[in-house]
Amino acid sequence: AILTADHWQEIARRMPRLRVVIGVRNPVRRAWSGLSMYFRGGQFAPLPTPDEAIEFVETSIHRRVSYQSEVVRAVRSAFPEHRILIVAVDDIVEDTDEVLRRFGAFTGARLRPVPPVRATEQIPPPVDVEAALLRHFMEETEALESAGGRRLAA
Repeated sequence: AILTADHWQEIARRMPRLRVVIGVRNPVRRAWSGLSMYFRGGQFAPLPTPDEAIEFVETSIHRRVSYQSEVVRAVRSAFPEHRILIVAVDDIVEDTDEVLRRFGAFTGARLRPVPPVRATEQIPPPVDVEAALLRHFMEETEALESAGGRRLAA
């Protein structure tokens, strides 16, 4: 999320055969993950309100990682589609073998099976915060689902 479209254009110019793998995550889950990290660190006590949650994801440092569709657009503006693989991060946990198969087919690498990835437990978001984040990221979620050709885990 740090690279701009100009950076991606320069990378494509220097390495035109590069293959790019983009990991995307449901923006609500990604935002709550960041928020709950701050909560566990004592920076929100009690849990954030809906307004605090939206303010948090819109600060410059968090905004860069909150809008993954901007990264997808920037990469697509620089590379042909056959050089881009979009992977839902949740699929790495839920269907590791399929992700490895897709990655191997995309890169030509011969991959061995790996032990299942275990997701860490998180504090569930308060219902009102989750609802605010769902409304806030509705268009972003739709853009990522369209880019990746599948629904993102809620």
